[in-house]
Amino acid sequence: MADQILAIAVVLLPTIFAVVLELVNDEIKKSIGWRIGVMVFGLSLSVLTAYQMVRATKAANTDREQAIRETSTDVSASVSESVSKSVTKSVSDQYTQTINTLQGKISTLQAQLSVQGRKVDVIGKSNIVTGKSPIRVEVTNPGELSAGETKLDIKVSSIQGVPNPKYGKNAIQLIMTTNKIMQGARVAIECKNKISQGSETLAGVSGTMGGGSLVDDHTYQTGIESPNWTPERPLVVTLYSDGYVLPCSVKPLP
Repeated sequence: MADQILAIAVVLLPTIFAVVLELVNDEIKKSIGWRIGVMVFGLSLSVLTAYQMVRATKAANTDREQAIRETSTDVSASVSESVSKSVTKSVSDQYTQTINTLQGKISTLQAQLSVQGRKVDVIGKSNIVTGKSPIRVEVTNPGELSAGETKLDIKVSSIQGVPNPKYGKNAIQLIMTTNKIMQGARVAIECKNKISQGSETLAGVSGTMGGGSLVDDHTYQTGIESPNWTPERPLVVTLYSDGYVLPCSVKPLP
C-alpha cells in the first residue's frame, strides 16, 4: 500500500508544483523565500523519486526471487514425481522379471524331481526288488580275471512301461544293476518278439550323452557314453512293441 501511495505522489507532485508556479505572481517569485522553497521542494522531490525507485527495485527483486523459488519448487516436485515413477516402474519390472525367472527354474527343478521320482518308483516296483520274472543275462568275452577281481554280475528285471502310440501299443522297462563301474552304459538286448523302438537312461541322472539304436527287429543296443553305469545308478531301458516283447537276453558290450 505504501509503495502505491509513494508511486502516485512521485507522479502528481511535479504536476502540482508546475500549476503552483503558474498561479504565483511575479512579486512572490522574486522573493528569496520563494526561491529557497522552490530549491527545497525540487531537492525533496528528487530524494522522494530516488527513494521510490529503490523501493520499486527492491520489490521487483523480491518478486523475482520468489517467482524463481516457486518455479524451482514446482520443477523439483515434478522431476521428483517423474523420477519416483520411473524408479518404481524399473524396480517393479526388474522384480517381476526376477520372479518369473525363479518360477521358471522352480518349474524345471520340479519337472526333474518328478522324472527322477518316477525312475526311483520304477526301480522300487521292478522285479529286482520283488524277485519276479528274472531275465537271462549273458556276459560275453569275460576274459581272465586278475587276482582279487570280482566277476561282473548284472541283474535284470522288468516291469510294464508306458506305451507310446508312435512306437507301439505296449512297452516294457528293463531295469539293470551291475556290481562294477562300467565304461558308459552299453548293452545289447535281444528279444524273441519284434521290437519297434527303444530308449535308455540312468536312474537318478537328469541327462546323458549318447543314445541307442535298433540293430534289427529283435535287437536293441544302448549307447550311453556318459555318465558311467554304476551300482548306484541302474540302467533303465524301455522297449516298445505292438506285441509282448519278452523273453529277452542282455549282453554287456565293451
